Amino acid sequence: MTPAGVLPATTPSSKTIRFSTELEWLSGGAALLRGAGKLELGVAPPAEFRGEANVWSPEQLFIASVDTCLLLTFTGLAEKEGLQISSYCSEAEGALEWVDESFRFTNLVLRPTILIRNEADVAIARDLLDRAHATCLVANSVRTAVTVEADIRQQR
Repeated sequence: MTPAGVLPATTPSSKTIRFSTELEWLSGGAALLRGAGKLELGVAPPAEFRGEANVWSPEQLFIASVDTCLLLTFTGLAEKEGLQISSYCSEAEGALEWVDESFRFTNLVLRPTILIRNEADVAIARDLLDRAHATCLVANSVRTAVTVEADIRQQR
């Protein structure tokens, strides 16, 4: 067994990459999330489920995971294409609804605001964002529809 978060050496031809985490239950619904070489993160149910309002919930981490994946995929593509990005900020929200006798996320909306240095590159950024959305591995791994509502414009 490898320590949490430690990956075996992989090559581009590898078909499987494994990621791992560890959880330690504290009490009630509270736990510590760990990964090798990473800061511990307290997690608990959201306040809506009698949890702790000031602690990260799995629901928030789920939304953040999809949002972060889009950012990292986009910036990776932009770097590869030589696109100059001035800034990238994002807000995200998910709708948790009662469906088929349990709660599940029915949609996520990601709202990145991306500032680009040159007006001519705005169309390129939009194309790269579309490619990032289509190839974001986290979004492609969930049943929930993920919508991207981007604001891309030249920095003034």
